[in-house]
Amino acid sequence: MELRLEEKDIKALTDTIAEKVFKRLLHLRETALLTPEELARHLNVPKSWVYERTRNKKDGLPHIKVGKYIRFNLHDVLSWLKNHG
Repeated sequence: MELRLEEKDIKALTDTIAEKVFKRLLHLRETALLTPEELARHLNVPKSWVYERTRNKKDGLPHIKVGKYIRFNLHDVLSWLKNHG
């Protein structure tokens, strides 16, 4: 049995696949955990700035402790910056 697709069907299929891949990559980017160094590079600030903002437990930079390590969700940090800029 041979399957033949028209060019418009192939285009529709590749567009659908590309959209799904893009959405998955976007989701991974939003949920990825960054190290303090990676966050500092992304925000173009010194690493010390990241650590200083993390020390304020009441209203500091949102972070997650993974054992003794600190990690940051970029989406949460950007939301925090909008309110605390």
